[in-house]
Amino acid sequence: MKATIITGGPGSGKTAVLPLLARRLTGRIALLDGDDLSWVRPHELTIEWLNLVQSNIVACAANFRDFGVEHFIAAYVLPDRERLGRLAWLLRAEGYVVGAIALRASERVVLRRLAERGHDPQRNRELFRVAVECCRSMEQLEGVPYVDTDTLTIEQVADELHRTMELLPRS
Repeated sequence: MKATIITGGPGSGKTAVLPLLARRLTGRIALLDGDDLSWVRPHELTIEWLNLVQSNIVACAANFRDFGVEHFIAAYVLPDRERLGRLAWLLRAEGYVVGAIALRASERVVLRRLAERGHDPQRNRELFRVAVECCRSMEQLEGVPYVDTDTLTIEQVADELHRTMELLPRS
């Protein structure tokens, strides 16, 4: 059983690419947008909350595995090597062979995409701050293959992601 973790900051293209990626894959697959498991109010960005979200992702992966899914793909903001490593470790404990890919975008492009989605930089300062921080941290994920989404259409991102997934070393 394979698991692929797709990480990237807000606005890098994770959510938009999942349905397009699904059309390029064969076999029994499950795709999960981690944002769907992380909506809590008031919003918290604590280690405990991040651990809870990762535990939710792994619980879904285990359920999909029990349902016969051959390839589980999760997309979520994992802002550093520690967070990415923890999720990979948890998935391995469930019997998955894990690979990871980062989606990167420049700060300028991410901020533009967030504004295009209707986010107001004055009212959502925390989102924009986190987005910029994530852009910088994605550049620090050494050894993780990445797709730069700045100049690609979402269809091209899906193609590049699919190609990269085929070449992923898994552990």
